[in-house]
Amino acid sequence: MYKRKIKASPVKDLYKVPSHKNGSVMLVESWLERNACYYLEYSTSVEGYESQPYGFYYSYKGKIFPYTPDFRVIDYIRGDFYIEVKSSISLNEGPLTEDFFNRFESKVAAAKKLGYELLLVTDRQLNAAPLIDNLKLLRRYSGYGESTPEHADVLAAVRSAEKVSIGEIVKNLGMDYDSVFDIVLGYIARHELFINLMKLDISADSIVSYKELSSEDGGLNSSPCDEFEEFLKLIQGARETSFFVSIILMSWATEIKNVSAC
Repeated sequence: MYKRKIKASPVKDLYKVPSHKNGSVMLVESWLERNACYYLEYSTSVEGYESQPYGFYYSYKGKIFPYTPDFRVIDYIRGDFYIEVKSSISLNEGPLTEDFFNRFESKVAAAKKLGYELLLVTDRQLNAAPLIDNLKLLRRYSGYGESTPEHADVLAAVRSAEKVSIGEIVKNLGMDYDSVFDIVLGYIARHELFINLMKLDISADSIVSYKELSSEDGGLNSSPCDEFEEFLKLIQGARETSFFVSIILMSWATEIKNVSAC
């Protein structure tokens, strides 16, 4: 295995993504990888994640090639696995599509020999609204760690009710909406309060919970590789129909696609 160093490139944009979960700043090579960080940051089954982890070698058409996954994910439920992030457009168009899938199967086989699963995720999952917009909003509050009497009052209000809307907190405490909104989102960003991020934009009507939400209630607490067993079947279907079928990264991504279709 080897370690690849990310360098500035005229064809790639580098992004720095602060991670409260990892206690570090992640350096990634595309806005799609940046969005992947948001998902991993707020999935409660994910203990930690690493961008550009140690790479490995795979065999393809009788030759050996180096490969570095975009992420290594440490998951409480399924253990460690790798993620590759790609644009669905780049996979749907052009003469290299077939070659990509053939190579990717070889990479999956090589990763499996090392004891890892390798997953493919595209913008079809990463750009699903309103979840991605809510995650981007939470990122603005990831560094908030204040502790004031107002913070204690808001936390106590949610704890006593177990579930309460942001608007009700404002009314019950007699505080202004912006202050309550900022405090609540700061707690959510630090995983101390919880909210349904998948169905609606965060607003005064959003229900805040003191307890972690189930995936059915919009929580991001299922393993990001629950449906990995569908991977090879989906790739085979994509190659037979000459149309890229999005590979399911997370069980909650299925819910996102259903909501988006409504």
